[in-house]
Amino acid sequence: MELSVLFIVFISFLFKTDNRGRRSFIICSMLILFLESALRHRLIGTDLIGYLNSYELYSYYSFDEIIKLYTTPDFKDPTYYVTGWLVSQVFENEQWWVAIISALYIGSITWLIYRESKIPLLSIVMFVSLGYYSFGFTGLRQIIAIAIIVFSFHFLKERKAIPFILMVILASLYHQSALIFLLMYPIANVKLGKYHFVAAIVMLVVFYAFREQLLSFLADTLQSERYQGYTSGEANTLSMTGFIIQVAIFIYNLFYYKKVIRNNKDAIILYNLAFMGVIFQLYSSFIAEMFRISMYFSIFNIILVPLATMEEDNPKTRKMMTFVVLLILLLNTFKNGITPYMFFWQ
Repeated sequence: MELSVLFIVFISFLFKTDNRGRRSFIICSMLILFLESALRHRLIGTDLIGYLNSYELYSYYSFDEIIKLYTTPDFKDPTYYVTGWLVSQVFENEQWWVAIISALYIGSITWLIYRESKIPLLSIVMFVSLGYYSFGFTGLRQIIAIAIIVFSFHFLKERKAIPFILMVILASLYHQSALIFLLMYPIANVKLGKYHFVAAIVMLVVFYAFREQLLSFLADTLQSERYQGYTSGEANTLSMTGFIIQVAIFIYNLFYYKKVIRNNKDAIILYNLAFMGVIFQLYSSFIAEMFRISMYFSIFNIILVPLATMEEDNPKTRKMMTFVVLLILLLNTFKNGITPYMFFWQ
């Protein structure tokens, strides 16, 4: 994936900057990412083997047997497996399932970038560099949920409550955590101010002073096995690196806040999404899976950062800023070297 993003940066110079060139670049770039994701070997991705073994296992179930998954106690997100079963009745080869999920996820991001991004190259590099793309190699259930959440953004902007709620509920059928995105509807258009400041202070106080109490509350309240793992403390501890990155992105966007809000009527939604992403990312340092929750919100930074960058009045400064941000992102992409990759036929 590291070499793919480098290749995308290279080919960006081959396309014109008009609407047709912009569209062609987005399609070509995202097609590269789709093919890399869809054609990967089952060993590429931490949980992929388990998902594909389940795909093969459930393909032998009858309709009555697969439907019974909904009544199996503590079974995680049965809709994912039922959908996989439906696909397996048409496509026996497991690679089709990988390709379909990849198409849904990459397709949703393509749609978002095409409709919303002011600087598509920057959005695509952010998508890869910040780990959203690589996560798609692992969390198959959640990337389906994230894809649906991304599509729900349209209804959030248009303030269409019923379609938005239905989309979020649909996403939650593939990963229950998606229900948290319902929080966005009442707060989407709240301008940054005292409410955000108070919320940030409260969350920081809870983080530093009431960590153990919060863990105990979650352990007592979330009784299902899937959530018990979220409160296992030290074993699931993540570094603060992700939080620091999101804070840095938020501060960068905040620098252009007034201009962005003045010139883009829906931008306040993106700022609120970014704020929620930061808050949930903070708690991933001791509740490891909170970084997954954060992704539902923070993934929209790939749209907000280009939007903020375009508000720089001086064209030379704007180009320099874009270059610097891209360079930082590329350095972040390659900081751990090149990830091994194999095609499914190897």
